[in-house]
Amino acid sequence: MCSFQLGSCDCDNVLFIHEVYRNAFPVELKDNRRRIGIEEEFAVVNQDGTGGEVSKIFSDLIECGWFPKYDPVTGSLVGVFKDGIEIGLDVGIYQLEIGFPPKDDLLEHVHERERIFALVDEMLNRQSLIRLCDYGAQPITVPHI
Repeated sequence: MCSFQLGSCDCDNVLFIHEVYRNAFPVELKDNRRRIGIEEEFAVVNQDGTGGEVSKIFSDLIECGWFPKYDPVTGSLVGVFKDGIEIGLDVGIYQLEIGFPPKDDLLEHVHERERIFALVDEMLNRQSLIRLCDYGAQPITVPHI
């Protein structure tokens, strides 16, 4: 009997999904290393507090040697990448996402994070944009199962 209840859930499907995820994260890894993937998201605003268009900084970053990242469906420029780091959009044009390569230890991430944030903040400042720290916004949607 399934002890998990979510509306009129199909317990066989829930158990199948549970097995898939449980098997996707083995206790022991082949190389005995479990790494930490770091991704950070920030709202970006104009000087007056209205939503700021993150994509304005992409051309400056490309001029600094970053490579463009295009949406495969629309062909729109949605970010840049270099050395395993991605800077792009998340959930619309006002949400900045910075993805770093996986690390063995969070402390390995600190120096690289400070360097990238200084660069991003400089590029945002050139466009009169501000990165809000420790703030995120997600659209409200009703979950569907």
